[in-house]
Amino acid sequence: MSDERYLEVSEELVEKITADSLAKVRAAAHARECDKPEYVEVFDGTHCIDCEIEIPEARLAVGRVRCMDCQQHFEYINRKRR
Repeated sequence: MSDERYLEVSEELVEKITADSLAKVRAAAHARECDKPEYVEVFDGTHCIDCEIEIPEARLAVGRVRCMDCQQHFEYINRKRR
């Protein structure tokens, strides 16, 4: 194999590794984004922003602004949009 061909193969490998690495980083960032606390100006600190029922303390402790039912619906709708 010529030196030029080695260079081409090396460049292709670098591009593939870079693309794979970026995909992994983006997936990890998306996972972290889904786990981080939400901030919504209209949130009163205790009631779901969608249906207004009281949110359990455990959900409030992790920064959630929706009850479980509304959160599941919210995630379902957002998955459909992608």
